[in-house]
Amino acid sequence: MASLYQGMDLRQVLTELLSRELARTTPALEGSLSSALIVLPGLCLRGRFLRGDLTVLADPGKYLLHHFGFVACILLATVLSFSPLRVLWPRWAVAQALKRHRRLVGVSAFVYAAISPGVPVSA
Repeated sequence: MASLYQGMDLRQVLTELLSRELARTTPALEGSLSSALIVLPGLCLRGRFLRGDLTVLADPGKYLLHHFGFVACILLATVLSFSPLRVLWPRWAVAQALKRHRRLVGVSAFVYAAISPGVPVSA
């Protein structure tokens, strides 16, 4: 195995391993994995509420507003980076896999952004 990656730096090895893994995944597994990654920020909040984190419990409405807004910004930046990645490296398997999930990430960014102003904030 070591001779297979001889002469490659760490970034090239990781890219090669990731592209092989993405090529082996089935579309059903790929869809469920991407859906789980999209829902994960919302589930992270649940754990912080259940643990009784004081930063959350001090003003939960304000914390939810900031959290959903931050997640929406991160997802928007992520989806906007998909096209330049595909242009810069057109044959990279990771860029091709990301192209398939561009709409899912864009819609989820919209959903998080739409949820954000609907959170009641105490004055």
